[in-house]
Amino acid sequence: MSISLKPTALQDAIQTKSLVLFHAPWCGHCKSFAPVYEAYTDASGAHVTKINYDKYADDIKDFKMSDGKTLQDVVKGYPTLVAFDAGRYEKFNGPRSTSGIAAF
Repeated sequence: MSISLKPTALQDAIQTKSLVLFHAPWCGHCKSFAPVYEAYTDASGAHVTKINYDKYADDIKDFKMSDGKTLQDVVKGYPTLVAFDAGRYEKFNGPRSTSGIAAF
């Protein structure tokens, strides 16, 4: 099961090794991807998180990455899956499947 983050916890996630799903509850693509993401979470045992970007955008959009970009520069649509490590990030662009996420 993935953990839903609040803005203060997201700041910590960006600085540690983490996988974060940025989503919006009204987004059809997010609704379709949610069971896949949860299945990956359950199968992998990895510490994965998610945050309602639509709800918290004003609080988190200016969080800085190590390259000077902000979350607003990184999250352009929903769902957006991002791996973080010490402020560095990589966006997921693979197949929206458990095996696709695992390969990422």
